[in-house]
Amino acid sequence: MIGIIVAMALEREAIQQHLEDYRCVNYGRQNYYIGTISGRDVTLAECGVGKVASAITATRLIEHFGCDEIINIGTAGGIKEYENVLDVVVVDKSTYHDWDNDTIMCLTGLKTINSFVYLVINAIQSSYSVLIQS
Repeated sequence: MIGIIVAMALEREAIQQHLEDYRCVNYGRQNYYIGTISGRDVTLAECGVGKVASAITATRLIEHFGCDEIINIGTAGGIKEYENVLDVVVVDKSTYHDWDNDTIMCLTGLKTINSFVYLVINAIQSSYSVLIQS
């Protein structure tokens, strides 16, 4: 199942319009919308702003709802001059921006953390398929 995390109601409402046959489940004082998008099982959650809220929601999606893929919409983005609103940015590596990179280096031996290759490939292929359908 795919878990989709959004920060704000406006983002949730935009995704929720595409959910088919969904039901709302309240868990941990948070609403989760379970349905399908293009035949894929999806659980959508609005987490609020911030990495802690996003992390809690991601954990719940994995542990309680059985999501094995997480798409984080609206709470992350690119910072290049050529990137625009509504561009799809696929992350192949990341770092913790408000924590000293030396701490990450000490804990992991890495300055950046690489994304799982198959998730990067899936994200790119999904983006292309949406563009082709548009």
